[in-house]
Amino acid sequence: GAAIAMHNGIGGINMAEWVKVIYGLFMSLALGFASGWIICKLVTVVCYNMNRRRTGTGRGWHVSGRIHRRDARAARHRTG
Repeated sequence: GAAIAMHNGIGGINMAEWVKVIYGLFMSLALGFASGWIICKLVTVVCYNMNRRRTGTGRGWHVSGRIHRRDARAARHRTG
């Protein structure tokens, strides 16, 4: 915006520099999607032999997280 205002048009925009920014945006997008896809496939491979009925049944580290969230919620809503 400042380059357009200073030069009264798009003549102040250096397209050679903007190409680098656009390449960076597209590379960031592509690498983000690619790494997310790889991580999802890795989790699928690692968890392939797990029994879904036995995982996530309320045992383990997430139980204490639920207890702490419950206590924090109760403390926030306490009156008196």
